[in-house]
Amino acid sequence: LDDRRLDRAPGGEHVGHLLDRRARHHRHPPVAERNDAFVGEAPQRLRGAGEALLAGPVAAAKAVAAKFAAEVDAAGRFPSEAMAELGKRGLWGLCVAKELGGLGGGPGLFCAVVEELATACASTAMVYVMHVTAAQMVAASATAKDRDALLREMAAGRHLTTLAFSEKGSRSHFWAPVSSLVETGAGFSTDATK
Repeated sequence: LDDRRLDRAPGGEHVGHLLDRRARHHRHPPVAERNDAFVGEAPQRLRGAGEALLAGPVAAAKAVAAKFAAEVDAAGRFPSEAMAELGKRGLWGLCVAKELGGLGGGPGLFCAVVEELATACASTAMVYVMHVTAAQMVAASATAKDRDALLREMAAGRHLTTLAFSEKGSRSHFWAPVSSLVETGAGFSTDATK
């Protein structure tokens, strides 16, 4: 980007506006048409270990999520029971490398797991998405101190992580941040309200 700011495109237009405009021109079928094939059965694209994962650990976590979904929504609270079950079943390490104790799953398996969780509790699915996304950020880091140890803790269900994208001024439009990061000579100074 020409001005080194992440919230502006080269022409100066807010990235959020570009994405909104792109989304308006891209048509998706209604949700029911897209998801019918995934409700209550393993998606066609999964076979073998992926299908077994959905039928076993994911189904168990989904049952816990469903049991508490109404309460989680009514109270606006963290889905602690379902997240604990996901951790206990090794699913916090779904996309963590096998050599670090994870399941080594890829994007297709991740999407299938999230789709299953979302049919039971949207809050659980969202928290899980944030955790797996953040875990992938840690995995991709070449400089994170104790990266492998942290990923092992995630895979073992002992470390839940997330991303702090949402800001008071931009709501959930994390691609259009209102915070700032300014180089001070000795380091950086940030101004943000999360």
